[in-house]
Amino acid sequence: MEVGRVKRDGFVKVKVTIRNSEEPDRREELEVVADMAMYMVPRHILENIGIRSLERRVFTLASGERIEREFGGAIFEVEEECEIQFRERGL
Repeated sequence: MEVGRVKRDGFVKVKVTIRNSEEPDRREELEVVADMAMYMVPRHILENIGIRSLERRVFTLASGERIEREFGGAIFEVEEECEIQFRERGL
């Protein structure tokens, strides 16, 4: 896997191959937003390769707004197994 970090719109993006940990042949190559050792992957890509949500967490943003997001697990090629957040459209 080639990993390249590029700054775009204030976000750090990383090129990765993500695999379903239960069905490793199901994979997708893409560029994702990296934030504090967590990767935000578009929901439709995760669902397309069969990754399911394991839990929901509530966060408080700097603005005071509270948001809820889903989390699951995946394998990033060449990287290690890591935690992922189900990214909603527009983020």
